[in-house]
Amino acid sequence: MTDLSSQQALSDQIGKILPYLRRFARAITGSQQSGDRYAAAALEAILADRSVLDGVDVKTGVFRALHRIWSSAGAPVEEGESGLKARAQHHLSRLTDNSREALLLHTLEGFGFGQIAEIIGVEQSEAEELVAIARREMADAIAGSVMIIEDEAIIAMDLETIVSDMGHRVTGVARTHGEALAL
Repeated sequence: MTDLSSQQALSDQIGKILPYLRRFARAITGSQQSGDRYAAAALEAILADRSVLDGVDVKTGVFRALHRIWSSAGAPVEEGESGLKARAQHHLSRLTDNSREALLLHTLEGFGFGQIAEIIGVEQSEAEELVAIARREMADAIAGSVMIIEDEAIIAMDLETIVSDMGHRVTGVARTHGEALAL
């Protein structure tokens, strides 16, 4: 394959990856505009030095370049969104370092743990643990605290089981208004 056709093949591969790179960049930065700046910087880095892609498939290499640039800038996250997007971004921003990126790479972009390890620069076992940590932290963040007020013991026990099975924490069970106030 000639150098020109090899460059064209690489350009074609990156062109197919670009929409996914932009989506991930938006997810980690908090805005499309900021994400696009980081995605463009990653592409510029690849144009300047193709060795950034060495040792991995093109998609993993492109995402690795983006992650390195974004991380070296301090991993900034903008808060310009509103509504559901803002709440989702808020939950994601509170996750343990690198667990957010690992979770997004795994669930949003479909990367395997080995690829995630390459992208964020950790061992595969750590990438697996980061995704598990993010999932636990997200579950904890959306879990609520519920007090059950029910005078029938059997119904109260059923409600307690249902609430717990839904991932919420039961703070107490009261039979009367007075007991509820005391709890």
